[in-house]
Amino acid sequence: MHKPLLSLTLLFCVVTAGCTGTQSDTPTVTPDTVTVSPGDSAFLWVRATDVAEMRVGSAQEIPGVELAHDDAMVVPRPDFVEESLPPHWVWDSPRHLVLVRVPVRVADDVTPGTYQFPVAARSGSLPRDTEVTANVTVVVDP
Repeated sequence: MHKPLLSLTLLFCVVTAGCTGTQSDTPTVTPDTVTVSPGDSAFLWVRATDVAEMRVGSAQEIPGVELAHDDAMVVPRPDFVEESLPPHWVWDSPRHLVLVRVPVRVADDVTPGTYQFPVAARSGSLPRDTEVTANVTVVVDP
């Protein structure tokens, strides 16, 4: 195989990662648990499969524990983002694998404990499409 063709093939595989694969009617969500100290920050990760729509967090904020959606990384990049709190990421067709990284920022004076944020993923945009929910957990340790 010629080097340019090999390079192009590898580039295609990297660019389309998460875009192909066996499609299921039911998405899966594998949320992360992150531990952070007051006044510090960390990243939480969510892995989802067979997703056409996804959001991490809720409109109801937890005082002192912030999900920094403006700095979130979503791979593959959504085709559309509904600017809401939390943002609603949408793909034109279901993606086999989606990875989301969201910074978590914790205030100095937050009460140590366990906080949960919902994650919702849908296999499509129609009401009959399957939605699954899970929680990401943020543990604030003193």
